[in-house]
Amino acid sequence: MPHLTTNGRIRLLGSADKHLFRDHLLRLDAETKRSRFAMLVSDTFLEAYVETSFSLDTVIYGYIEDGTLRATSELRRVADATSGEAAFCVETGWRGQGLGTALMELVLIAARAQGYQHIYMNCLGTNRSMQALARKFAADLSFEAGDVIAHLAPVPAGPADSSTDAAWPRLAFGRLRALLGLSARDSQRAAGG
Repeated sequence: MPHLTTNGRIRLLGSADKHLFRDHLLRLDAETKRSRFAMLVSDTFLEAYVETSFSLDTVIYGYIEDGTLRATSELRRVADATSGEAAFCVETGWRGQGLGTALMELVLIAARAQGYQHIYMNCLGTNRSMQALARKFAADLSFEAGDVIAHLAPVPAGPADSSTDAAWPRLAFGRLRALLGLSARDSQRAAGG
């Protein structure tokens, strides 16, 4: 996982982090806001969005560097218990560093853990970065009314067979540990060992 500084780390955000998420979204330039939300949005909209996100049990991962949230991924249930929607936002100065890829991997691990079979991502037709990220994870892309809809299935890494499915929790935990920058000792300490 790329660490842009020794003070940067990706972690799961909780309701105590609302202020970080709000400040991150409010700090975005107009074009990034438009790319993220597929429309022009006001500060009032963004503040309400933050409140709604945490009240809907959205899974939000964030890259925090020097105490400031610089990139996020969101996963929320849509339509039925087997489908989710993913959204990503990386501030301009932090793009091109692999953060989107690391955040996507975490979203897919979370989706698999929650039993999602389908993940959807919606972006503007001009948002080439999101389309490239979706393609990197073998998403099927379709074009609808000027937007790009990406569909992917959150399958575990490695060969698709029953032994992989049985070993999935161990594989996911190992990948999650690597993405979050935890050593085996950190993991044992977190587990109470």
